[in-house]
Amino acid sequence: MKKFISVFMAFCIMLTLVPASFANSDEYDYLTLDSNLSIVDKDKLTNKLEYIGYNVLLIDGEPTKFEYYESSTLRRTIAKSYITEYDKVSGIVTLNGDVVAKISPERTYEELNNLELSNRLAAGHKWVLFNTDQGRVAVEVRDLTAIVTVLGMVLGSGVVAPVLIIFAERILENYLDEYWYVKREYYKDPITTSRPEVKPWVRIYEDSSYRKLVEEWDGRY
Repeated sequence: MKKFISVFMAFCIMLTLVPASFANSDEYDYLTLDSNLSIVDKDKLTNKLEYIGYNVLLIDGEPTKFEYYESSTLRRTIAKSYITEYDKVSGIVTLNGDVVAKISPERTYEELNNLELSNRLAAGHKWVLFNTDQGRVAVEVRDLTAIVTVLGMVLGSGVVAPVLIIFAERILENYLDEYWYVKREYYKDPITTSRPEVKPWVRIYEDSSYRKLVEEWDGRY
């Protein structure tokens, strides 16, 4: 079994621009107005929720503050009147107490350097797939901020704020009451730093057969 190191930041919404392959970076730079996030040391988290920081994003032309909290078993985002939580043990995601998705429980990865030799030799200087997650998400509230917070929990680490906003806009534009997502995570091999470079590739669909694509983003490019 392949084993990997834990590589999570405070939360998925970060001060990072969308690559040109998805949209013009300059066009979406203004979406993050302010940010104060700290890196989470997973080994030091306890059962008590800790305040991680905040982002201020431009949602529908209005500055909206997203506050982030985390413990060893729970991740919480508060924005406007919406409280989104992710239970790391069960994988349950809730919006104001209502279950909207069940995703994979948070994994703890060991050293990437412990990969089987054959895999590392085959990888070379490439992006190597190490995790895939997919599932259904219910749209309980037709509000851009609410959808962004849920997307953030479901798609997780590495998916930047402008991407979450654009995905949420597509969901509203298509009048979706539910959607299906696929998230693939890659690390770059060989690993030359203490923190391996990890990037996601994500897609959302409007059907359970994963054929009607709504939007996608590849963080590797």
